[in-house]
This record gives sequence, C-alpha cells and structure tokens, in this order.
Amino acid sequence: MIDLSKRIPLISKETTAYRLVNEAGDHLPGLTIDKLGDFLLIQSASYPKQDLIDALHTHFPTAGLYYKNTTPHVRAKGKQEANAQHILGPQAPSRFLIRENDVAYQLSLSEGYSYGIFLDQRMNRKSILDMDLRHKTVLNTFSYTCAFSVCAAKAGATVTSLDLSKKYLEWGRENFRANNIDDTQHDFIFGDVFEWLPRFAKKGRSWDMIILDPPTFSTGKLGRLFKTNADYPQLLTLAKSVLSSNGTMLLCINTHNMSIEKFKTLVGTSRINPTLTEFPNLKSAWITDKLR
Repeated sequence: MIDLSKRIPLISKETTAYRLVNEAGDHLPGLTIDKLGDFLLIQSASYPKQDLIDALHTHFPTAGLYYKNTTPHVRAKGKQEANAQHILGPQAPSRFLIRENDVAYQLSLSEGYSYGIFLDQRMNRKSILDMDLRHKTVLNTFSYTCAFSVCAAKAGATVTSLDLSKKYLEWGRENFRANNIDDTQHDFIFGDVFEWLPRFAKKGRSWDMIILDPPTFSTGKLGRLFKTNADYPQLLTLAKSVLSSNGTMLLCINTHNMSIEKFKTLVGTSRINPTLTEFPNLKSAWITDKLR
C-alpha cells in the first residue's frame, strides 16, 4: 500500500482536485484514486479491499468515499450503471465545486462515467492561465465541460468552445459563471468538429490559438467514427486551415498505446516538443508559427 502521508503535505489551497494514486506510476496497475474537493474516488476493475478503504478513511476522515468500476462493459452501460457508487462518509450533491490553480470547476459523481474534468491536463491549463491572451481568440475543440476555455477566458481571450454534447456545453457555461466570467461574451457551438472546421474555413474565420484534445474514440452526429490513430492527421490539417498567422496550437493525445515517437509521426512535424505530465498516457505539444 502506498504511503499517502508523504503526499498530503503537497496539497495546496489553490488546487483541491488531484490524483493521489496513479496506477502503474505507483506500481498499482489498474488502480487510481482521485481527491475531488471533499470527496475521494477510487477507480478500478474490482471493488476496493477493506484495508484500502480504512487507509483512506484514516487520512481523510471527513471525506465522502466513492468507487467507480472501470471495466469496459460497465463504461458501455447507461448513466446509472456507470455512476460512482457511494461507500462511506458524506454523499456528494449532484454538482459540487473544486478548485485547480485557483480556478473553480463544477464536478459530478452522478452524471455518468466522467466527472467533469481531466486532471492530467492541469499543467497545460496552468500554461494557458499564465499567458497574456488579451485581444486574442481561442478555439477549444472537443471542449467537454470547457475547462481549457475557462482558463483562456481568464487569461483575457475571447473563446469559442465546440463540442458534440449540448449537456457538456451547458456545463461549460456553468463553469464560466462559477468564475464570474460572462458566458454571453463567448461562443458555445454544438456540433461535430470535422463538420464545423471546414465551415469555419469557408467563412474565412480564424483563431490565434486552437486546442486539439480529442477523445481516443468517439462517434459523430451522423455515425462518423473518430479514432485517434487514423483521424488525427486529418484533424490537424483541418485545424491548421483556421489558425491565424503566427498562431499557436496545443495538440494532445491520451492513449495507452501511443509512444512519443509515434505521436511525432502522427502529428507529422519534427518541430514539436512533447510534454509528459505525471499521467504517462498523455502526450501533448505546443506548436507555434509557420504551421501553414
């Protein structure tokens, strides 16, 4: 069992959501434990053993403890089956706030498999927060609950968030409002990225920054399948067509079977400088200038 006492002193008031245990990185394959504000979420293919539950309760006696089954057949089921199961302690409300780098985000343990933020992108979000994006425009594709969008808006940008889910776009608006950002001054577009990028290009629209953080696999409105290995080069080509001169792109891939070398080949440029975070599956790169 990992010694959690060595990690607790690293916790800051500015960030209340983080990963305590990261499966293979902690020599515990298949097990992750996330601290989400006042709650702990255990994710694994089997129900946690009592000694793990007891250890977590000892270190975080006031936290509500939840478990989520990560086996593929559970993920494929409906929302109710995919929801986290309450184990002990306080129960989470339908939505609750966490903070990351002093930015507020709404999370949920009762709205399906994902809870509202991908913790592995914390450092990339911090990079955007630290930029001066006043008078700049940002396009966040596959925006999910718009965490990147919130950071870009706080840095001064006018942001367009594009996603295939109306539910998550509305969730994104709530994240804007949770940070006292006027969401009516930004665009939230419901639709398929592969349909909208050509439309934008045809209309002559462009952005100073584009964020590409697609899921490993997804299905579009018309049944179009997106697979990272096969479709990322086309996605990059379409994005470049709406990138402003001297613009910047954040390229991300989060998949188990993608090496850094393969990522470079997939992106198709030697000018990238991939950034690895504490989550070994995430590959990301910032690219600036002369993309077109």
